[in-house]
Amino acid sequence: MHARKMGGLAGLLALAAGTTMAASPVNDTLLEACLGGRGTTTQGMVECYGEANARQNARLNAAYRQLMAVLPAKRQHALRAVQRQWIGWRDASCGFYLDPDGGTLGRVEVAQCLYRTTHERADTLQELLDQRR
Repeated sequence: MHARKMGGLAGLLALAAGTTMAASPVNDTLLEACLGGRGTTTQGMVECYGEANARQNARLNAAYRQLMAVLPAKRQHALRAVQRQWIGWRDASCGFYLDPDGGTLGRVEVAQCLYRTTHERADTLQELLDQRR
């Protein structure tokens, strides 16, 4: 690769890493309470983020179903395709943080990434739904 391409790739990876490793994007009191209690161990943190991610998945799925219900058929097909691509991207992007040589913190980073990206996607779908109302 050329130096310019490598620099661009490094910049993108740094941006992605900074986004993924940042604090929670919202004031999630249930997550914060969980982290304040069980979140003193790696396993506890993974469990707390897993529970928070389950709540975000429920939000995402509800917004997706409601949005699909108000879209014309052509747009439903487009949203379905985009959502499938997004799921693949999310899983691959977050899975990258599970470095086999990185120790147990990688599990926490993956859980944080899944939580954050799912939260952001749920917000996006909700915003699209709100625009249609």
